[in-house]
Amino acid sequence: MKVFLLGLLAILSCGGYKVYQTYGPPSAPYKAYQRHADAEVRGGLMAAKHALGRFGAAGNVPDATSITYQLESQTEESDTRVRIVAVQYVQRVYRDSFGNPAGRPKVSKARHRALVELVNGAWKVADLDREKLN
Repeated sequence: MKVFLLGLLAILSCGGYKVYQTYGPPSAPYKAYQRHADAEVRGGLMAAKHALGRFGAAGNVPDATSITYQLESQTEESDTRVRIVAVQYVQRVYRDSFGNPAGRPKVSKARHRALVELVNGAWKVADLDREKLN
């Protein structure tokens, strides 16, 4: 009975480690890519609100309620260069003049191909190509 329980514990431990490898914390280059892509979306929305605010139409710019990513591949070219291919999902919600959601949320998808490089000890996005999927 003890041997069976030890064997079961070993199998569960190996399975748990495999799950952790697959779904564990993201790598430093991937986190740098996510921060860069998030900043581009939020910065673009803020710039649009500011520009349309001059005409009294800032309410026509949606809010990004969530930004999520699906990693498709991550390839290390060297110790300091990583290529990342991921799909970015941005959920946008338009609001009425009272701040309430107006209509259904819209989700846009884009495939990103990023080159992330280690520069002075920090990971930075050197190149980012976007392909709109919807």
